[in-house]
Amino acid sequence: MVLKIVVKCLGAVLLFAWLAVPANSERQAYRLGIGDKLRIKVYEWPDLSGEFSVGPNGSVFLMFIGEIVAENLSVLELAQEISERLKVKARLNEPPSTTVEVSEFRPFFILGDVQRPGEYTYRPGLTVLQAVSLAGGLFRPADSYMLRHERDVISGRGQVALLMLQIDQLTARKARLDAELNELETIEFPDSLLSRKHEPYVQEIMTEERLLFSSYREQRAEQLEVLTMLEKFYEAEAESLAAQLKDVRAQVASAEEQLEKVRQLVSRGYAPTPRQLDMERMIVTMLGNERQLETNVLRAQQNIAQTKQRILDLNRERRNRVVLESQQSQAALEAAQQQLKTAKHLLVEATLIAPTLLRRNQQELAIEPMYEIVRRVDGAVEKIPAQDEVLVEPGDVVKVQKQLDTPLPLSAAPSTAPMVGAAERLLGDRPSQPR
Repeated sequence: MVLKIVVKCLGAVLLFAWLAVPANSERQAYRLGIGDKLRIKVYEWPDLSGEFSVGPNGSVFLMFIGEIVAENLSVLELAQEISERLKVKARLNEPPSTTVEVSEFRPFFILGDVQRPGEYTYRPGLTVLQAVSLAGGLFRPADSYMLRHERDVISGRGQVALLMLQIDQLTARKARLDAELNELETIEFPDSLLSRKHEPYVQEIMTEERLLFSSYREQRAEQLEVLTMLEKFYEAEAESLAAQLKDVRAQVASAEEQLEKVRQLVSRGYAPTPRQLDMERMIVTMLGNERQLETNVLRAQQNIAQTKQRILDLNRERRNRVVLESQQSQAALEAAQQQLKTAKHLLVEATLIAPTLLRRNQQELAIEPMYEIVRRVDGAVEKIPAQDEVLVEPGDVVKVQKQLDTPLPLSAAPSTAPMVGAAERLLGDRPSQPR
């Protein structure tokens, strides 16, 4: 009875494993590869059952059994290997029943003349034509290509105009920062702006920079004036305290002379002792006042030094700010000039070259594509010419290519030599730049 149950289980295993083989291989069973996701079930061993993936080393790791090389095995062969390994590990009389099925195949890839090249999920029975469909079909220009081309031209003109405006703004800012750095009375704008000072937006740019320049100068002058007045106040305070200290020290010296005379009189009996004590207390008080005045003088001198340091810091911070802004403005100006050069070339391309490319695309629409499958077989890479109904396998790379029988001659495309001159003719010397 037990033998019959085992035979039936093994038969079910063989049937289940056979059903798990993909339908796209009539000659041989599907061979597992890196990236395949498997559903493994070991009957009466639930801890060994579950979802597993074939790792980068081509193996599957199962608890208690360890790593099992799954790459290039069929699901039936892998199921048999798991059963045999478990039999040996657990010292069983018979191998347990094991089923393996592919829950998710490793992806395939498509590239070339398709709308969305990239990586896609594989499904059994997938043909080359279906793979191209998943990638959005053959590459084709949009029906609204000419409308988009006109938008590109309009957008290009606007981009060029905005970059010219940005260059003017950065040029004026750089002139203002140079004037601050060199402590000039006025801003010396370059000829590129002065020659167009009657244009409204140029006037506005220059006016804004002059206002900023005046504002920074006034702000700095006010700060310096306040600090200078504070420094003079501390200096006057220090002089006054020094004079008071001088007077106190003179009084202390005089009092000490008198105290010495009183001591002599007391020692001879000509003066009472309380008088000596009063004079000593008075001198102690005067010495305390002297020390307090010395402390006040030092504090005033410290305030003077701190005020001078604040003036130095103010000048240093201003210079550092101006230098940093000048460097940033110069870098932004150079970047804008390079972007303007690129934008002009792109505008010329959109205006002169794009129609030629449109004609080429229209010719390519009528061409039948060529397909090629790149497949790894037994560690070697094979390139297989394919047709629409050829079946794709997991891990395949499908290459789609359309090639003109008679390529468009280079003479049909406009020369790039006069690009810059054409851009100037298209744009004029400088288009109007609204604020």
